[in-house]
Amino acid sequence: MITKKYPEFSLDWLITGEGSMLVESTPRVEIESNVSPVRTGDLQWMEIPLVPYKACAGVLAGFGDPIWQEDKQTMQVLVDQRLRGDYVIYEVYGDSMNDGSAQAFLEGDFLLCRLLPQSDWQYGIKKRTATYCVIATHTEGIVLKQVTHHDKAAGIITCHSLNPDYSDYDLKLSEVQALFYVERLAQREL
Repeated sequence: MITKKYPEFSLDWLITGEGSMLVESTPRVEIESNVSPVRTGDLQWMEIPLVPYKACAGVLAGFGDPIWQEDKQTMQVLVDQRLRGDYVIYEVYGDSMNDGSAQAFLEGDFLLCRLLPQSDWQYGIKKRTATYCVIATHTEGIVLKQVTHHDKAAGIITCHSLNPDYSDYDLKLSEVQALFYVERLAQREL
């Protein structure tokens, strides 16, 4: 139907040629994400949940149930595209992802992260040249690492630290509670 492809045109005008050609209405916002727009325009400010647990750029250190959802804090982030999926903000803690380069993640950085649903893990986690992830496990903690390899058959990912003082290690996906792609740096203190 024409009105599905061109919803801005009035059905009455298309059939009879009378009345207003365009439908006068406020633009409808479709819910495709857990984030909320604050102000819109060419660039949008979005309200994104801030996780009170820090993503340890160091060693694993324990993670509990996400009770934070009940009384969550948020952070406003400027975005230049529509966000699809579930997003959170993680704060970096530790130095394992700091190699002194421009790609380093520093303690105190806030990262915009997108949840990778567990149903998608089977298709591969390492999809980019530099796949940075925040990984949460029930027993070991929340870590920020670069995923350098994903053995889909064995269900194991290889976690890499940018800081050469830290060794790579393998992590079984069966031990992972949640996995988030790091989309970009949301905030860095000067």
